Amino acid sequence: MTYDLSHHLYFIYSRNITKPVVMTHLAKWFNQIELTDIDSFQILRRTFENHYQNIINFFDNRSTNAAAESFHAKVKDFRRQFRGIKMIGHSVLFGHPFRFYPDTF
Repeated sequence: MTYDLSHHLYFIYSRNITKPVVMTHLAKWFNQIELTDIDSFQILRRTFENHYQNIINFFDNRSTNAAAESFHAKVKDFRRQFRGIKMIGHSVLFGHPFRFYPDTF
């Protein structure tokens, strides 16, 4: 039963279908989940219900904000790598406009 439920959800997301068809498939999927007593699927169903409109909007042009999230992760990683370094003055060191010193002040 668990495999069937997860496969049905995969089937919904993997096909290139329109919003009304997705809504029908999700309604059937919700009905199947209500018939089971599997807690993890009940939690997943509540999550879908709480964010239903945002999830359905994915099927407009099948795009996500994954590119923005990836860029944000790269910025966070860059900031993490240079934590503890200060830029001091406008002196030129080896052709660079700033000199970097360890944060010991």
